[in-house]
Amino acid sequence: MKTFSTSLFGAALSLALMTMTPFISPANAQHDHSHDTAAVAAQEPVYSCPMHPDVTGAKGDKCSKCGMALTVPVPMYACPMHPEITGAKGDKCSKCGMALTEMKAATYACPMHPEATGKQGDKCPKCGMDMKPTKAK
Repeated sequence: MKTFSTSLFGAALSLALMTMTPFISPANAQHDHSHDTAAVAAQEPVYSCPMHPDVTGAKGDKCSKCGMALTVPVPMYACPMHPEITGAKGDKCSKCGMALTEMKAATYACPMHPEATGKQGDKCPKCGMDMKPTKAK
């Protein structure tokens, strides 16, 4: 008897859910915007402060630390063998002649001179400041 009442309850529940489908479907049909945050992020470039790369915002925003206008970060290229050698796309390393590759992994850069890069514990060759971790691209 218990299995009969359990199966009867299951059948009634299934029937109720199937009859509610027309009421649920129109609501889902009206829900036509995307929840894909990666697609939204790809459309809107992230702006950052040239002096404080950790400060980010939208076009027209100013840095909360120094008041400079935020800019679109330019991809940086470095030598795989000598990461302190940086340049633009297509440049070659002055020490070994290898083509510079885009820096994707977290690296360290000077807060005042973002073109000066290195590894943890290094100091900026231009001003002597400690290198800080940069965001991966």
